[in-house]
Order: sequence, then C-alpha cells, then structure tokens
Amino acid sequence: MTRAFRGEALIPLSLQVKVPGGQDGYYRIQRIPRIPSIPPHTALFRGPVYECIASDSPGDLAAYIEATDRMRQPEVGSVLILGLGLGIVVQAALMNPDVREVVAVEQAPEVVRLVGPVYSSDPRFRAIVADALLWEPPTGGCFDAIWADIWCQVSPQMLREARALKARYEAHLHQHWFGFWNEGPAELIFGREA
Repeated sequence: MTRAFRGEALIPLSLQVKVPGGQDGYYRIQRIPRIPSIPPHTALFRGPVYECIASDSPGDLAAYIEATDRMRQPEVGSVLILGLGLGIVVQAALMNPDVREVVAVEQAPEVVRLVGPVYSSDPRFRAIVADALLWEPPTGGCFDAIWADIWCQVSPQMLREARALKARYEAHLHQHWFGFWNEGPAELIFGREA
C-alpha cells in the first residue's frame, strides 16, 4: 500500500474516498484540486458559509490512523461508527473481509444522502439517521469496535461528550475498543478540564 509521509505518521493513501461531489441543503461535497503542499482531496462542507467539517487531505487523515488500523484487524467483525462524515472509517472497515457489519449513525440526513450511496452497495453497510448522543443500540447489540467522529473542533465540551459516549457504549462492546476523533490531542490539551 502506498503511503504518504507527514511528520511521524504514515498516512495510507488508500483512505482517500471516492465520494462524488454534490450538494444537499446546507451540505456540499467538493473535490479540491492540488494546492501548494496539499494534494487533491475531497471535502465535506456545512452551513451557509460552508465550514469544512471533514476531508481526506493528508493532514485530516492523520486523525484516522488508529481507527483505520483497528478496522483492519481480523477480530473486528461488527463496527459502529458515530458520525458518517465522508466515510473514511466506513471505507477502511469495509476493506476488511472479516467485518460482518458496519453501522453508521449520522445526525444529518443530507450527509447520509450524499455519502451513504457510495457504501450502500456493500450489504454489510447500514446508515441510521439519528443523533449519536441520543441513539440507543438495539437490546443485545454488541460491537467489536466503535469509532466516534461527531465533532469539528477539539474542545473541553468535545472531550466530555466523547467520555460520556465511551461510558454509555461500553456495555455494547465485545472487544472493548472505543476510539474517537483526535482523542490523543483532546486528552493532552483538555484532559484535566473536561
């Protein structure tokens, strides 16, 4: 697998998504051409001012290394992803032939309509439109890995929510791995405040 070097992290280039451009309500997906020092990439924008909330640029992919590596493990059979975004972690999970199911919970139906079709051709993928902070897995539902990526900024509030989700979903974990976007930096910066 080809990898790009960024700092000390090796970024798997296969994580760049194949999500087509489009717009639905306040959400837009756009292919960004090469700009100085950043290769072409795909970005998901939100809002009337179109804030970038996800991208598969090398800088953003660095935050997904642990999650995508976990999704490639042979013991991962059932995956819960809180926050679909561009589907970077969904894509990594579906690349693993041992994965039996990938459930993505996404609050914005627009994002599901824009991104979901890329992955819905795989019968192992299912998208649920719901707030990840409120959604309850089915009784007896158990996952080998859970990934949460529902935030746009690292903050004490984000870390509090991530810790609450981790505690809440612990009963639904089989392999006991729960990771969240920018976990290391969040703990390092705000660990005492949150």
